Amino acid sequence: MGATAHGLPGPTEARAENLAHYRIPSAGLFLRLRHRTMNCMNMVVFLLALGITCRITRFITKDTLAAGFRSWMAERFGDDSQFAYVVTCSWCTSIWVSAAVVPVAFLAGSSVAFQAVAMVLTLSYLSGVASNWLD
Repeated sequence: MGATAHGLPGPTEARAENLAHYRIPSAGLFLRLRHRTMNCMNMVVFLLALGITCRITRFITKDTLAAGFRSWMAERFGDDSQFAYVVTCSWCTSIWVSAAVVPVAFLAGSSVAFQAVAMVLTLSYLSGVASNWLD
């Protein structure tokens, strides 16, 4: 039916043979797998992770309670060292904080414990920002 003059399968039959050989998964299976992996971090967990990152970064770089840590870093490595600079730079510290927060949020974001701690830190940060803005 689809054979050519040389007795070889035609383009349609050859294509069907190649596709059958690879056993391509159905679109439904792909969408189910994609759905599972894409929903691991929803918007609420993302915003809570953002709040955690903001609060911890603020604590390390600006809060009085962490001043001893910043002083220790300057004494240990020198005032002009990159370590002393990192603990005073919000942009620098936030990348390291977020590198620690994201895997935890990705793996435990749906747990009540994560959400409770994250909410406390996020609300602490937001109330500090609101307090500075309103004063």
